[in-house]
Amino acid sequence: MKTAQRTTAALILLSAFALTTLSCSILPQHGPDTSRYYVLSLAPKPPPTAAANLSAIIGEHYVLSLAPKPPPTTPPAGAAAARTTPTPPLQRLTARVANIRLPAYLDRSEIVLRPTENRLDALSHDLWLEPPAKACSRVFAHNLAQHLHGSNPPNSTARDAVVVRVDIVQFDGYPGETVLLRARWKLSRTDDNETPLSEGEHTVQTSLQGKPGIENYVNGMSRAIDAFADAVAQDIRRALPDATW
Repeated sequence: MKTAQRTTAALILLSAFALTTLSCSILPQHGPDTSRYYVLSLAPKPPPTAAANLSAIIGEHYVLSLAPKPPPTTPPAGAAAARTTPTPPLQRLTARVANIRLPAYLDRSEIVLRPTENRLDALSHDLWLEPPAKACSRVFAHNLAQHLHGSNPPNSTARDAVVVRVDIVQFDGYPGETVLLRARWKLSRTDDNETPLSEGEHTVQTSLQGKPGIENYVNGMSRAIDAFADAVAQDIRRALPDATW
């Protein structure tokens, strides 16, 4: 009797051990998680340069540039030897430029762009170093004198023959595209400001050749003023064909 009871107990224990082993082999094993997770990283921000820090504080400042001086002309060979009798020099004339007038939207220290036909942008960090009207008058007067006199500027004995008055109607554009200058001018004698010798309007469109940047844009404005000065110089010569400049 006791032997049968021991045998039954042993079978029960053996069955329980077998069931435990079987359940452990079926259920998933929960070991340590060895998965790895990754993220995309941002590019490192470059350290600011000294120039960038300075421009952020005071902005960029620009000036209009003068047209390059033409090379001096040389007389043909033998010209000096062929002249036997000196001729008295003719009194040379000059043109005086009155202060150029700008529209109100340009009369400010910020450089103005025209991204669309009816929108203007004033750049708060790209500024003129001198008043725009004064800069236009200075550069135009210099370039006009070069187109009139070439490489032989007149001396102090030259006499002002005409006064040039210029009203700029539009002077703007967009970097990388074009600069447009529209201006009216009037020529009058210095002793008679009421009767114009000639007057007209000229439009200059300067291509920036796809080169972006405000510096190239300002350079295009300088070239537009030079082209306008050339047109006015031609008009002065037509108005006074017998004058010696």
